[in-house]
Amino acid sequence: MPTSLVELPVHPQLPGVQGHDEAHEEAHDRELTETEGRILVYLESVPRSRPELAEFLGVKSGRSGHVKKAMGRLRRLGLAELTLLDKPQSRNQKMRITEKGKAWLANSDD
Repeated sequence: MPTSLVELPVHPQLPGVQGHDEAHEEAHDRELTETEGRILVYLESVPRSRPELAEFLGVKSGRSGHVKKAMGRLRRLGLAELTLLDKPQSRNQKMRITEKGKAWLANSDD
């Protein structure tokens, strides 16, 4: 009689499981999408507003989900930041590259 493998659920607190998940997420964090990379390059010289980023990317609006997702991920990774930290919804808000973002760009040229 053939035997089949059945995957059983793994408890998240099982030793080694969380380390794997964190390593998996870190591996993805090192890779940027093409859009995220283009945004970083565009931010390298001066801070840019969301409409400026959208225009650069050829998107109709800075409110595009694609642009917002890319900007959010760059911020979460510490590669870019808002210029007005205490006013995230300000119409004068811009995004700038961080030192970590500059280092990422320098290493990505290799």
